[in-house]
Amino acid sequence: MIAAQGGHASYNGFNITGEENYFKGCTFGTSTIGRDEVTPNVTVNDTARVVFDDCLFLLFADDADPTFMNVVNDAGTTEIFLNNCKFLALSSNMATAITVAFTTSAGSTCTIILDPNCSFTGVTNLISASDDVHLYIPRTFSTTTDTEACVTVLMTT
Repeated sequence: MIAAQGGHASYNGFNITGEENYFKGCTFGTSTIGRDEVTPNVTVNDTARVVFDDCLFLLFADDADPTFMNVVNDAGTTEIFLNNCKFLALSSNMATAITVAFTTSAGSTCTIILDPNCSFTGVTNLISASDDVHLYIPRTFSTTTDTEACVTVLMTT
């Protein structure tokens, strides 16, 4: 990534088009170049099955628009498994949190599954309320209601 890409509306850090993908110990994005557009570090396309193990997702937010991942689920089934991944959105003096970590096109079947070891810093919401049907987070204790399910989320205020 170069500085000119950080403010460009067409920026897409990493585009996954293959159907079976596995990433271990990878870093996606950078924390040194500011981003100010509705752009993802990673785009996962239709019918992909992707496993991310021990990966780091970085971005430096000049405003609340950038996201860590965009899932295009216009056809077929798209599955994403995130195991022990860290998501870090930095900003000047940690004053700006990104609005959402994940976006989807919500047109077809999609699952984004987080294990209990995933963590988020500098994020206001994991996903928009209209797309939350696609995000699966673990229950960290016994409960009978979905609203009590938790994942580690560290937010700036």
